[in-house]
Amino acid sequence: MVDNYEVKKMTVTDKTRVECFMLCDGAEECNGKLFVLGGGWDQLRGRGFPLTHHQLAIAIRLSVPWNDANCPQRFRIESLDEDGNDILPQPLEGTFNVGRPATVGVGDDLSIVLAINMVNLIFPRPGVYVFRLLVEGEELAKTRLRASTVGQVYSS
Repeated sequence: MVDNYEVKKMTVTDKTRVECFMLCDGAEECNGKLFVLGGGWDQLRGRGFPLTHHQLAIAIRLSVPWNDANCPQRFRIESLDEDGNDILPQPLEGTFNVGRPATVGVGDDLSIVLAINMVNLIFPRPGVYVFRLLVEGEELAKTRLRASTVGQVYSS
């Protein structure tokens, strides 16, 4: 007990969890910290289409189970239009691998942050685009972005 509060260990999980998956203007990972510039937006407006967005990033923080430490995991980012077509010019894929630092308690989940920066991403037409994170082929997170022309209004 600490100051009349019981300290409870987080429930042990058996799969990687997403703690943060956010669109932003820029992101950087440095020493396990995630630096985010202009984060959390979901609207993109331009004068016409196709619309080129010069800088878009995805800030990600994952929690990896203790038993998956030192085991490479494949990830993939997709950006799908309303018809399910990926608008990324090439697959955005990679592998992450989390070690077990000496400072982590036995059984604790391990954290990793990823900063994915994209330049000159083209949105072919107005509408909703879904950015998805897949780890080992399973969708773990998604977020939506609505692209529209300046002055265009949508109702919910």
